[in-house]
Amino acid sequence: MVGASGTMYKTVDSGVSWTPISPGYAVDFYSIDCSGSLICIVYGDTNLAIHSNNGGVSWRQMNFPASASQSLPNIPHSVQLFSDYIAYIASTGTGEIYRTV
Repeated sequence: MVGASGTMYKTVDSGVSWTPISPGYAVDFYSIDCSGSLICIVYGDTNLAIHSNNGGVSWRQMNFPASASQSLPNIPHSVQLFSDYIAYIASTGTGEIYRTV
């Protein structure tokens, strides 16, 4: 679960309990997609996309094409993992879809 000002929580028991995670970024997060319990991508303000392959212990920034930053205003978008290191983001405003590079 993600939210405002870098808020992020993780569950390992189907939502019975939640543990806060500190991703190291203080932006509003809009969307998260995970593949299993280890690999996740999160998308947020300033077109920030971050990726974890160790269950949220550490995060690294993912890059989208430069044109995505110009076309995607800071409004909620949907992010989807395609594979462990490839993600797509869809703009709710324009309908455009971008792939990580």
